Amino acid sequence: MRFAKRTMALVGGGALVVAGAGAAIGVAATSGGGPPSEAFAEALSDRVGTTITPEQVEAARGDVMRERLNQAVQDGRLTREQADQILKSMQEAPKRHEAREATREAIAAFLGLPAEELHEKRHQGMTLAEIADEQGKTRAQLVDAIKKAITDGASAAGIDAPEGDELNRRAEQIADGERGRGGHGPPGARGGFGPGGFGPGGFGPGGPPPGGP
Repeated sequence: MRFAKRTMALVGGGALVVAGAGAAIGVAATSGGGPPSEAFAEALSDRVGTTITPEQVEAARGDVMRERLNQAVQDGRLTREQADQILKSMQEAPKRHEAREATREAIAAFLGLPAEELHEKRHQGMTLAEIADEQGKTRAQLVDAIKKAITDGASAAGIDAPEGDELNRRAEQIADGERGRGGHGPPGARGGFGPGGFGPGGFGPGGPPPGGP
């Protein structure tokens, strides 16, 4: 908790980072859930009448975050190791988004449902295990499919997937719709997709996810 508070204090002064993230999440939520940097770049370009690319957004965000992390290390609020881990997590966010999207698609394909229909059932409050049962598939088959989807999605995105007990735990939590730390699920749904959501926690390799399907 103390580390989390220090991290929030670190970014608290970064108006660009906070405002950018908020705007990006808002736009992504209404435009199909694309990567936050892409959504923010589009929103900013529309607002100011210029052309901002997602790469420029990521570069600017990285510069601000690096500066604040370095200052936090100098002030003794973070260790160098903690700062490097925060920066690494931020830099891997686009890959985590890619892995989550691939995982969602694989699970929808296993269940034999279009992604939109799966999203609607989740929005209505059904867990993936309940949906699988409705589709004539067992929970065990679903858990195995989720584990494969997590591993394949991470591999395709070029990031590490959880292994062993951690992979089993996440797959089971995703199947049962538990809402863990940082989990995201649509209003009214029984939790998100893991602890929390599709990323690690969630669908696999790292970082908080956008809303579940």
